[in-house]
Amino acid sequence: MSNHTLSIRRRILWSDSSTVLNWIRSEPRKYKQYVAFRITEILDDTEVGDWRKVPSKMNVANEATKSGSGPYFEENSRWYKVPSFLYSAECDWPNEVIEETTDEEIKTTTINAHQQLPLDPIIDFERFSKWERLTGTMKFVLLFATRHKQREESIDAISNSNIRSQAEASIIKLVQLHRYPEECRIL
Repeated sequence: MSNHTLSIRRRILWSDSSTVLNWIRSEPRKYKQYVAFRITEILDDTEVGDWRKVPSKMNVANEATKSGSGPYFEENSRWYKVPSFLYSAECDWPNEVIEETTDEEIKTTTINAHQQLPLDPIIDFERFSKWERLTGTMKFVLLFATRHKQREESIDAISNSNIRSQAEASIIKLVQLHRYPEECRIL
């Protein structure tokens, strides 16, 4: 930047890949690790609004990257010139068409039925003034649910310390679901 006196007010970056543009415009955390890292790297140095779509037919870079004989290096070749639409007013540039993208790079997640947000809380936490009483009540809820699930099978195998830690973990999960529903849904 110190080698010239021009003031750069904005930049426009071009891609002919609708998939990549949609990745850039969405939340990187929802993608598999490789794509998420690449998108994060791109957005470290650019802004989402900097990116536009160039039709593949007008993308000069395709001459070097697509199959064929490679770029034509004569003085009047497209390789040495910008796409012709850039000589026009910005309002005459290609209009971007939003295309559907594949979800092949989206992380897959499984959600068990018991992990969905409850409509009403099972236990009103505000009715308990002591942690021990709350975890004791949650232990009874879990024992009831386990007994119902196992249909009269013996639940004596569940140790008291194990059910207590399950009760505490369940309370923490319910509080997190209540306080951070959007984050839990995303995760």
